[in-house]
Amino acid sequence: MRVFFDANVLFGAFAFPGGVCDKVLTSCMYLEQEVLISDYVLAEARNALRRKVPEYLFRFDAFLSKIDFIRISSTSAVVALPISLRDQKDEPILRDAIADYADVILTATKIS
Repeated sequence: MRVFFDANVLFGAFAFPGGVCDKVLTSCMYLEQEVLISDYVLAEARNALRRKVPEYLFRFDAFLSKIDFIRISSTSAVVALPISLRDQKDEPILRDAIADYADVILTATKIS
């Protein structure tokens, strides 16, 4: 299964070790799912960690250097959305997930 991770889930996995997002990410890795992360999501998660819990940023970077994941270049201008979204900031994420044929998009509550 191709699982696209939103920045909120990545942030939650590293800001709250042992929490739900951490367990979901760990489960996907354990079950050998194809983990999809876009450049847009990586930047958003890294910025949130830097702002809110900079002491955990090293764990995020170390994790990314060790795992086998598919990194997606942002394709926001290429894919037409089948629906309109309430939050315009979510459009690049949905476009990237659609462009890379994600089976599932994992998201969580807002990290602002």
